[in-house]
Amino acid sequence: MLLLAAQDLSQTLDVDYMVLGLVCYLIAGVFMILSIGRGRPRTRAQFVLGVSPESLSSLRASVMAKGRSLVAAIYFVSGTTFLLAAFLLPGEPSPTKQYWGAGLLMVVAALVMFLLDGHVRRVMRSHLRQELTAQDFTFEDHIGLTREIGELFGIEPKQGETLDAYVRAVREALGVTATSRGGGGYGVRR
Repeated sequence: MLLLAAQDLSQTLDVDYMVLGLVCYLIAGVFMILSIGRGRPRTRAQFVLGVSPESLSSLRASVMAKGRSLVAAIYFVSGTTFLLAAFLLPGEPSPTKQYWGAGLLMVVAALVMFLLDGHVRRVMRSHLRQELTAQDFTFEDHIGLTREIGELFGIEPKQGETLDAYVRAVREALGVTATSRGGGGYGVRR
């Protein structure tokens, strides 16, 4: 009896929506795998020990992981919607619809992956501007990090430019006022 019910169910499913739902699940899985952070134990250890990071890579990885997780969730919900449609809207299978739909979903995923980098840069600039205006950061003591921040905001060091001039340009781009050196906050090592 159960076999007959399964056979009747397969005749009432829309295979096209089912295929599109499974493709969404596969894409969601790829984004989930890509969202797994690298180097986070090191970042946590630096935080616990009170050591300031010397690179923006951990911030970038964190923002990118969050963005990829969000995209994975969207594809997961889309896949579930397609699978529900497969049960609720029966129809004849069309391989053409399956190929075009799967291809379109993959093109959209590739486009999102491409656009995600620009989004990550905007979010990083926003977070850095907000935190650096709220906290006392000694740019002069962390020139490597200052250079990365400057590059993120489009400030390239000029030939023959002094360290103070470069730091001033970075501060101006961020809208951060000059503070006394060694004044605490994020830029101080313990």
